[in-house]
Amino acid sequence: MPVIRITKSTVDAIDFPPSGQVIYKDSQLKGFGVKVGTGTKTYIAEGTPNGRTRLVTIGRHGVITTEQARKKAQAILQDMREGVDPNKVKKQARAKQLTLREAADLYINGTKVRAARTTQTYRYALDYYLSDWLDRPLAEITRKDCYDRHQRIGRDHGHYVANNAMAVLRGIYNRALKQFEDLPPVNPTIAVDRFPQEKRDCAIPAEKLAEWYRGIRKLPSPIRQDFYLFLLYSGMRRQAALTMRWEDVDLEGATLFVPLPKGGKKRAFSLPLSSSMVEILKRRKEQNMIFYGADNPWAWPAQSGAGHITEPKLAPLDIKKMGMSFIMHALRHTFATCANAAGIGVYDLKLLMNHALSGDVTTVYVGSGEHLRRAQQKVTDYINGWMLPKGSEDMEGAVFETDCGDAGWTPADIWANQA
Repeated sequence: MPVIRITKSTVDAIDFPPSGQVIYKDSQLKGFGVKVGTGTKTYIAEGTPNGRTRLVTIGRHGVITTEQARKKAQAILQDMREGVDPNKVKKQARAKQLTLREAADLYINGTKVRAARTTQTYRYALDYYLSDWLDRPLAEITRKDCYDRHQRIGRDHGHYVANNAMAVLRGIYNRALKQFEDLPPVNPTIAVDRFPQEKRDCAIPAEKLAEWYRGIRKLPSPIRQDFYLFLLYSGMRRQAALTMRWEDVDLEGATLFVPLPKGGKKRAFSLPLSSSMVEILKRRKEQNMIFYGADNPWAWPAQSGAGHITEPKLAPLDIKKMGMSFIMHALRHTFATCANAAGIGVYDLKLLMNHALSGDVTTVYVGSGEHLRRAQQKVTDYINGWMLPKGSEDMEGAVFETDCGDAGWTPADIWANQA
């Protein structure tokens, strides 16, 4: 490293290197120097606190004067001689200043791929239940704070909301700990005991499907009626179903491509459509064209900012009209339960529901399109057998395409059980 008397004039005279960096040491103050890059000149101080070499950036030449840099270097070098690591002090100060908002951005906007709805859920929890903490240093959030807030949210908004809000905070803090080692090492949410939660999305019993269907048909929106039915027939996750586009629907081939399911693009898959699912989509395409125009891209259009249904949850008036309530994910559980009752094998069911398969099982089953189509139709037939009353107009339009006897039941048996 070249040694010079560092003054304004000598630093001004240093040429920029064509590449890399060159450090010029001061001939008067040991440890003081200037680091010259391809377009910058930066004053530095270098020492060995506790035997470990540390290089500290002081400031840019031209932003601070040479004499200011020299005085700062003297103070920094003295601290290092006394065993103080300036870089560690900076990191500790940064960790103490890191706010919940900044840590949340680090967590939510990181490289981990998350569905848009997941991100929205995180933001909602922060904005509605932890908003007064957003500009508070993360290091100052205590165990008592977390315990008290969890109790308050649970009392005012319910156990599910409280547990979810603390789960979001826990994830944010754990992510920050990976990068800011000087944060308090114990996550303050350790003081939170989750409220017990009853399972909300259990399957609708088969014997109640007819009642559920009659309730659905009382809803004022035919688009929502069809959406709920399609969700039941397909077993799809609600977000993937809500964002269905016509460009991904092949009515002639009776196939739906799902480009962005849970897990992201790498989990994209094609779903075979049963006869009832095709009929629903044909009906929607015809009716949507009348009210929303031929150019509308959505299967379930709505007067919303997104252009499609964004919140399928039943409104209180809808629940009153139906005479019952249900959670969207319950329809996915109902599909799985009906598939099992209809004799669908576990691997076929996983493929229909886009669950991950392990090892070589995937290679055995992927590509068996017609086999999966028959399985899909078998599930639909089982659902229709319970759901559509014998002799109704809906029953007359339902086509049973599978040999129900393979599963040990027939439509007639099911109608008899409903009576």
